[in-house]
Amino acid sequence: MAEDIEEKIRRLRELGKVSVEEKGGAKVPSAPPAKPSGPARKPSGLGRLRERERRRRIIIGASILAIIIIAVVVGVYITYQNRETKQLQEAKLAKVAEVNKYFTGELQNDTLKTQLINRINSAKSIDELEKIDVKGLADQRKAQLEQERLQKELQEILLG
Repeated sequence: MAEDIEEKIRRLRELGKVSVEEKGGAKVPSAPPAKPSGPARKPSGLGRLRERERRRRIIIGASILAIIIIAVVVGVYITYQNRETKQLQEAKLAKVAEVNKYFTGELQNDTLKTQLINRINSAKSIDELEKIDVKGLADQRKAQLEQERLQKELQEILLG
């Protein structure tokens, strides 16, 4: 069966060559392609609807993706900002605890303690907090109070 088909194809090819050769080998101009009768066919309304729906889905998908990306970026930014604020608050609490640790006894109600706490609470960064030397100021204030006490005792001895 396959052999019959192949033979028919071969015969048709030979006939095509013979007909071209019989006419003197000149090429026969081919007929112009048939023009469609009537105006160009418009795409169906259903095809346009499908294309419009496809475009709308693409736009909606891109919009949703953009919204998700924006939300993630905003979330990361807010988290980063909150982390810095939280670290600053923790550092402030640690400094206030240090002030309370060193300013005990006669320094409990000292004005320097209140000034230090206000300075700590008004700090805008961790670097500002690190510049505040609580222990040094407390030792300096204790030495100053000790010196004032000794001067009072000396005056009492001299006057008394």
